[in-house]
Amino acid sequence: TPTITRTRETADGGIDCHTWRTTLDGRTIAELLVATSTGEIQWVWTGEDHRYQGHATTLYRRAATDLCGAIYHAPAWHRTDEGNGFAHSAGGPAIDTCTCCTHLFAAPEDNEDRD
Repeated sequence: TPTITRTRETADGGIDCHTWRTTLDGRTIAELLVATSTGEIQWVWTGEDHRYQGHATTLYRRAATDLCGAIYHAPAWHRTDEGNGFAHSAGGPAIDTCTCCTHLFAAPEDNEDRD
């Protein structure tokens, strides 16, 4: 029987996240990381042998319940094809602007060190 656990971890870029993980027979088969500050999904993953079985959607629903609905998909223009499929399958709102790309919209002088 799969088991879901919740922890706090740091995602790439130093983002503090709530983390839900599904394990089966001691192995991680699915993960969902949600930024604590914005509720934006930072990462969703399901192991190849367990895809299309509802594990990511189950984690999404658990996260939405635990956070009282304050969980958001990335904007549609920022998702991969797989991320789009997940967002449509799981349902729920998208955040208006992703937090990882704010530097793309900064004034040119703010981007001087980004060459």
